[in-house]
Amino acid sequence: MRTLSLIVGWIHLIFAFIMTIVFLIYLCTFDNETYDDTIVGVEVSRTGLPTVVFLFLFCLLSLIFDILLLKGISEERHKLMKPFVVGNYVALGMQLCLTIFNVLKDIIEGSTFGDVMIHLILNCVSLGKYERGE
Repeated sequence: MRTLSLIVGWIHLIFAFIMTIVFLIYLCTFDNETYDDTIVGVEVSRTGLPTVVFLFLFCLLSLIFDILLLKGISEERHKLMKPFVVGNYVALGMQLCLTIFNVLKDIIEGSTFGDVMIHLILNCVSLGKYERGE
């Protein structure tokens, strides 16, 4: 069981490290001027940078929690694993809020019951990354 835990921890750590580096590079090269000529220019320039900063901080916290998880597993200290578990509960709660928000948005926009159910299922399966094309 310990070996499997270490494997999962290392996979999670590698993924968090890659995502942290990607968001850091994107933050260093982010330019609001790029989106000014597009149709969604105002919306992207208003929400783009705060979203990227939030995702970068989320990945950085995940990276720290993964290091604590691996240290806790290797030293068999359960208190070091606690931030990882709490962080995952927070991420799951945010995912649940996002899914509820998307379903309510579909209902308010007058989507059919079938469309609402399809979007709900796709949001749950893809962990909230599904966004309906307009």
